[in-house]
Amino acid sequence: MLIARAIALVACLAALNGHAAVVRGAVTATGPANFISSAVTGNLANQSGLSTSYTSGLTDFDSYVAGTTHSSQESWHSWAQEGAGAVVFDLGGSFDISGMALWNRGFSDQGLKDFALYSCADAACTTESLIGNFLALTAQGTDIAVEAQTLSFASVNVAFLKLEILSTYNASNVTTLGEVVFREDASSVPEPASLMLAMLALGGLAVARRRT
Repeated sequence: MLIARAIALVACLAALNGHAAVVRGAVTATGPANFISSAVTGNLANQSGLSTSYTSGLTDFDSYVAGTTHSSQESWHSWAQEGAGAVVFDLGGSFDISGMALWNRGFSDQGLKDFALYSCADAACTTESLIGNFLALTAQGTDIAVEAQTLSFASVNVAFLKLEILSTYNASNVTTLGEVVFREDASSVPEPASLMLAMLALGGLAVARRRT
């Protein structure tokens, strides 16, 4: 009976104290040449146009993307034509990723529309695996306060992700996009508090068994 209660206690503590999904931002984003000198590919991952900043690997994903907008000012404007360009995001390590959030650009009908997402073994994507094909919505919210769009997919352990442009909203030779972040599954990593509580529960079990 005592063992069963201890196990139940540990399970409850783990459920209450486990990690939520967190924001995983790319260390770098590289891709096609930019149309405007200041609208570099790096703007997709440097938080420059976001209304609030995040700490990669720590900030809660759901609450962050729900409350953060993009100004459209610090965006990426590329020369990439439909089907002719791709951006590679370097996460700076291997992480379990199961979704993403993107802020398409306002003030323009050149925003990203259809795209494919791949997991890659290296920055050159010499070996890649298709995660899925997705539709990016036109900029949500207002032109100067674009809201995030979230997309989910089966969790994949990955260090590099490639976003391949398939179409834009006006089929021009320019693609624009605000910012991209990824959803990291951290639930499998126990918090220190959970581990401490579990140890206390098991310690209490040992004391109770000695008294009986």
